[in-house]
Amino acid sequence: MRNDPLYLLELNFAVFLFGGAGLFGKILNYPASTIVFFRVLFSSVTLFFFIKIKGVKFNLFDKKSYYELILTAFLLSFHWITFFQSVKVSTVAIALLSYSTFPVFISIIEPIFFKTKILVREILIAAISFIGIFILTHSYSLSSPEFEGVLLGVISGLLFALLSILNRRTVRKYGALLTTFYQHLFSIPILLPSLIFLNKSFSLNDFMYFVLLGSLFTAVAHLLYINSLARFKAFISGIFATLEPIYGAIFAFLIVKEVPSINTVFGGIIILTASISAIIFSKKGG
Repeated sequence: MRNDPLYLLELNFAVFLFGGAGLFGKILNYPASTIVFFRVLFSSVTLFFFIKIKGVKFNLFDKKSYYELILTAFLLSFHWITFFQSVKVSTVAIALLSYSTFPVFISIIEPIFFKTKILVREILIAAISFIGIFILTHSYSLSSPEFEGVLLGVISGLLFALLSILNRRTVRKYGALLTTFYQHLFSIPILLPSLIFLNKSFSLNDFMYFVLLGSLFTAVAHLLYINSLARFKAFISGIFATLEPIYGAIFAFLIVKEVPSINTVFGGIIILTASISAIIFSKKGG
């Protein structure tokens, strides 16, 4: 696989967009579930047209595939709901950093799924990661918005870890593009009930933000990231993905004037170190 600088820029831009997606949790004054509904709605539309242009067939092989994709659509929906709720109650940086524990969760959950031995180093990496989470949290009261934000971010990371593991089989069968499309499409009816109790009218600005989130910051970001996976090993893409909280914090600072605290910076460094270590060791194998 060639590390062409143009494709490295493409991969970096995809992660940059992923980092910026969290900002919509601050900009849009709607429940997290509503934001996720419109995110998957507009991303599905964008991905549909892209798949049509590429001439990819939409059909799935069997009923079991539908059940698998529906299950992963549930995981995706609640992963994003917990993430955006974390953004709303705390900060973009805290939400992204606590969610960034997902490689650590993968390193622990994978041996359980595939019935292999959990290594001591994986336990140590998990311990280091949770030290970072401890530092990230200023208050440990359940009524503290910051503590709630970290807790929701960690749950989001756990859900994404489960999603990533379950995705392996589906992606091998249908490819990342079709898998992403169906997961986003099947998330629409799952999230539709979130609109029932919505007693707020949409402004043109809100509508444009939803379109931007779903199309550019979700569908296009996924397309760029998927395209990079064809040219780089998953290890390289995983390392680049750890830049997401950094880009997110920059977005939040420039647009909504969120300044990360010292605890957030130090806790974040520890979490990202643990996540990068988990990715490196996963490359080396057992």
